Amino acid sequence: MVTYKIPSDKIPKGLKLFHDNAQDFWFTARIAAREGSLNIALGLYTYALEEIGKFTLLREGLGRTTTSEVIIDERAYKSHNLKLQKAMSQFDEWNIPLNQFKLPLSQEERQRLWFVSWDPESGEFKREFTPSFGNIEQLDELVRRGLVTMSLDLKTLLTA
Repeated sequence: MVTYKIPSDKIPKGLKLFHDNAQDFWFTARIAAREGSLNIALGLYTYALEEIGKFTLLREGLGRTTTSEVIIDERAYKSHNLKLQKAMSQFDEWNIPLNQFKLPLSQEERQRLWFVSWDPESGEFKREFTPSFGNIEQLDELVRRGLVTMSLDLKTLLTA
């Protein structure tokens, strides 16, 4: 098992970067949604949530440490599913009902959001998007609320 040994004094910068990156994904997702690119918007919202998941993983690691280093399992930071699950749990703690959306969890589902593929059965190119996840405006609002709460958590952590 590969682990990251992150010096405790580097944690605040990491938390801020995860927040800023999540906010950038969210902002760009809003533009994509407004322009009608719902598949791209959903992918970017999902990446914003993953950054919130990484924020949560790092904050949890900080809470477990008794040394000058935080130990993080490398697989945790590379697992899309785990990061998204951590974000969903975090939203539950924040009382933000994100779990009403069916977000793309599998690698195959995620690839369908981004790419055009060849379907050998139909002999056609296809770009799949199934808007069964819910209302994009509601998702946008819930992610926004999560980012606001994340900002407040970040302020608390940075002043502690």
